[in-house]
Amino acid sequence: MSMVGNYLIVSAAELNMLHKAPESIETFLYEQREENIVYIDKAWAAIHFTLTGSQWEGEPPLANVVMGGEPIGEVDVGYGSARGLAPKIVKETYEALKEIDESKFRSMFDVKMLDENEIYPSIIWSRDKAAIDYIAGYFRDVLTVFREAAERKCALIVFLN
Repeated sequence: MSMVGNYLIVSAAELNMLHKAPESIETFLYEQREENIVYIDKAWAAIHFTLTGSQWEGEPPLANVVMGGEPIGEVDVGYGSARGLAPKIVKETYEALKEIDESKFRSMFDVKMLDENEIYPSIIWSRDKAAIDYIAGYFRDVLTVFREAAERKCALIVFLN
């Protein structure tokens, strides 16, 4: 079984509703809004590590890109709880994230460090060029989702499944 990263742009009102009724998160994600989910496959861990230098931790605002947000209850949506980033946090995170274009991200990417730190999915790090292209492609998607959410003054739901 693999762990994949996902983002969903939602209104502040929708995020507040989910925090008040967290038991509805699975229906919301997998039945009502599934077609709007932005999928970043297994790239989430390498993106987080490249931005923060940490496997699971890191300093905001860049740690918010993959691992940020407030848990939406305790419902396991595949690999732990979904997390919500309020519009203010989305904007702050995007302001930091937009300073890292794809070229800069590629220069930060260190396949040796990913391998040494056993960053998921560790099997691909031996394929240096293919690995960076794979991760950078999904990093572009992450930039896009944060830009769109920030411009629309929306919240984000981030989750692994």
